[in-house]
Amino acid sequence: MYSEVKTLKGHSKAVSRLVYSSSSSSFLVSTSADRTAKVWKEDTEVLTLEGAHREGLNDASWEPRASRWLATAGDDKCLWLWDVETGTAASNLVGHESYVFCCDVHPVTGLVASGSFDETVKFWDSRSGRCERTIEAHSDPVTGVAFDPKSDGAALATTSYDGTLRLWDLRFGACLATIFPEDVDSPPRSTYPPVAGVAYSPNGAFALTAHHDHAIRLWHADTPPAALAATYKGHSSDQYCCAAAFHAPTTSSSSSSSSVRKMGSSSKKKKKNKARVVAGSEDGRVLVWDLDSATVDQELRHGDENAVVLAVAGHPSKDRIATAGLTPESDIKLWDFVLKEGDDEDEENHGGHDPTTTTTTTATQRRGKKKEAAGL
Repeated sequence: MYSEVKTLKGHSKAVSRLVYSSSSSSFLVSTSADRTAKVWKEDTEVLTLEGAHREGLNDASWEPRASRWLATAGDDKCLWLWDVETGTAASNLVGHESYVFCCDVHPVTGLVASGSFDETVKFWDSRSGRCERTIEAHSDPVTGVAFDPKSDGAALATTSYDGTLRLWDLRFGACLATIFPEDVDSPPRSTYPPVAGVAYSPNGAFALTAHHDHAIRLWHADTPPAALAATYKGHSSDQYCCAAAFHAPTTSSSSSSSSVRKMGSSSKKKKKNKARVVAGSEDGRVLVWDLDSATVDQELRHGDENAVVLAVAGHPSKDRIATAGLTPESDIKLWDFVLKEGDDEDEENHGGHDPTTTTTTTATQRRGKKKEAAGL
């Protein structure tokens, strides 16, 4: 069971995003409506990135190889690249015509992808700061961009308030698939629930999307047109962009570590190290599902029923998750998984998705309809 181990405080307004670095340092960055990003090591604040953005921040992404720099996206229609060693803003990426909602850094080249309320996705050279390409990606605000971690960055997933997940081949700038939820009761396409964001599994085989119909969906992203693999329900999310994330630690003393990295296996493995889906809720809860069975393993309480848990992140090598959001304290909570007396140490994995190998809010937190979200 997950137990709270630490509360981190430092932000003065809502926390919109939490992202762990993938390097051995495993830094945690938090972005906030207070116009700052903070970098944490374990449970200690080591750096505050401030003075560059003129409005609240919505997202951040680490340079994946050594975590020497990161990108932040904000309501001021721009991105900033930060030197994490010095805490200075190194480059300003300007070109979007509305809020920059999301960003991701290419796993190999350092190319930065950004999605905006202007309905486009832009690609930026991190060295020169130039915009290399713009894609008219969706018919409503873009809520998520994610490079496939196992395709050398040749594939990109995007999501939008238009209710779609799209998969792109960046070598040709082509959209490979436009995916609507199959388990929605056949409404007109214009009424599909907005999609709040997207995350790839560590092996690139699956994409996880959060929707404004109280559902998280898992897709076979490596086999277009991306069939629906599972649906996770039990949380509340139809107004805010509550994040969903995978949690599958890649370092473990358990013999199951390789199967955890594969995001599903029919072999027995330690309960502590199994793959999970984690998402925030609009009633102060955080839900943890078993990845394969889609059953709720645990409900955590970050705040009272008026709190909105916008941000969740899984530590890349520890059985730890971080949560934050729209709460009076603007706090971040860290949760560690600890086997309680009576818990089964081993359990059979279902193997259903085994692959072949009162605080100011920011744009990320606004309602899913375009006019309401943009304040029009």
